[in-house]
Amino acid sequence: MPTVLSIAIGPVQGFIAAARKTQDLSFGSLMLSAVARQMALSLQTAASIMIFPTAAALSDARAGIANKIVVVLPDGADPMALIAQAKAAGRAQLRVYLSQARKHVADAGAENRVGWDLLDEQLNQFLECYAAWATEDNYSDARRQADRLLAGRKSLRDFAPACGWDGIPKSSLDGGHEAVVDITKMREQQRLQLGLKAGELLDGISLLKRLGEKARFPSTARVAADPQIRAWAKDDPERLARLTKLLEQASGSDLAQKFSTGALPQYAAFPFDTQLLHSPAVDNKSDQPMAELIFAEAGNGKASSYYAILQADGDHMGEAIDELGTPHAHQQLSDALVHFARQAEGIVSEHHGALVYSGGDDVLAMLPLDSALACAEALRQAFTAAVRSLSLSKRPTLSVGVSIAHFSSDLQQQLGWAREAERAAKNNGRNSLAVAMRTRGAADAPVVVAYSWERNPVAAIWQPAITALVDKTLPAGMAYELRQLADDFRGNTAISAGLSGEVQRVIKRKRTESGVQIDEKARQSINLTAATVEELDALVNRLLIARHLARVPQEVLHAEA
Repeated sequence: MPTVLSIAIGPVQGFIAAARKTQDLSFGSLMLSAVARQMALSLQTAASIMIFPTAAALSDARAGIANKIVVVLPDGADPMALIAQAKAAGRAQLRVYLSQARKHVADAGAENRVGWDLLDEQLNQFLECYAAWATEDNYSDARRQADRLLAGRKSLRDFAPACGWDGIPKSSLDGGHEAVVDITKMREQQRLQLGLKAGELLDGISLLKRLGEKARFPSTARVAADPQIRAWAKDDPERLARLTKLLEQASGSDLAQKFSTGALPQYAAFPFDTQLLHSPAVDNKSDQPMAELIFAEAGNGKASSYYAILQADGDHMGEAIDELGTPHAHQQLSDALVHFARQAEGIVSEHHGALVYSGGDDVLAMLPLDSALACAEALRQAFTAAVRSLSLSKRPTLSVGVSIAHFSSDLQQQLGWAREAERAAKNNGRNSLAVAMRTRGAADAPVVVAYSWERNPVAAIWQPAITALVDKTLPAGMAYELRQLADDFRGNTAISAGLSGEVQRVIKRKRTESGVQIDEKARQSINLTAATVEELDALVNRLLIARHLARVPQEVLHAEA
């Protein structure tokens, strides 16, 4: 009789979201994947069958490992002992990152500025590991029962006593833990070398995320500016060369940081993190002349200050797992998801983005505005191809949320907005693309539009509107007049029957920049119609987002076939 062991590893969402810098975000995701890998490897010899992940996935160092492990155990195996073994392997991996962090701190000569004993306590309490197992007459029943038991175990939360120390301030990123870094006594060069901001207080886990990997992850400001940087590389290489020379001089200060592009070839033409392409304002007055010089050379804020966070998740995965009832079929699904995760890294890179995480059916990435929608479409196509060979009555689909925001918005908030965009896609019947936008001057409520992938939204819905705005065959201000019309009709049932005609009257009255009416071809390609207030709201939101996307230099907006 087969025994199925299922292990869930955490924390996930809260841990990853506790990030002030993109470096925290990226390495936090990598940490969890590496911990999951080591835990799975510790079970590989004892397990009779590896399901999630498979042995093939574990042999590929580049494969992202999801936070759930499922294995089939041989008769006579001791699940409790194996769970303890897996936990020990996970904690050992965390100790590897601790050693790396200690080395970086030592290299900066700041060993006595870190509370290592407190950090050690926090590390011992960090890893969450929930496990359950079941033995049944067949694999399918054992797997279902193990999952039911695991869900019940996860709902029984442990509330271990906090390891708080009196008189120590709380972390800036995790208010439940004390800071382990005394940054007030660090020299500025030490702080810069360790990638710490002035006044920043980090707990032990946040410090590991900041220092665990020497390679730097690109900032939100760098990703937002990428369309303009590519435009300069193509049309004004002399300007880019002058900017590069100036930023080389400022590199290593608060003005700019240079990063290695070994794993980020998409940013090789301009390997700098700086906000000076967007604003000349700096905290240090002595740096102001250099900041203003760089800002002027960059065109006085010509680069877009907005970028996108893409979050994708597979649909109907639970149903697929239930229908694929054999170990071999589940291994095929597992390997298909690993294949998709590997492809996702290349797809994001090809679209000038930076991949934060790709494991199983989950993807999290930062993208410039001109390629975010095309990247979403390419990921959807890759996911569809990855699961195509599975013998299923209903194949999984991919829901994608694209959240557009200002690069300087709080990163934890931006991650929450990306999750909301993904939920909007799920709430649209799944198998959908949802695009959400928050501008700095707007209210808290985002502008959100969701379309099913069956409608080919990138090429058939978004692209025509963006192209018309770029070509100026569609008035940029029309969306605001239509929004006022929607407000006038909202809740007024007495006049609602005339909404469609009023929409067309507004559209026919509007003139393009060249002074002509919007032609019939443009009206049809953009689908400038609405019979209800809800349809008009969707049209207005689509035009508002398209207007924003049309402001960036257009390089790769078109989805690849």
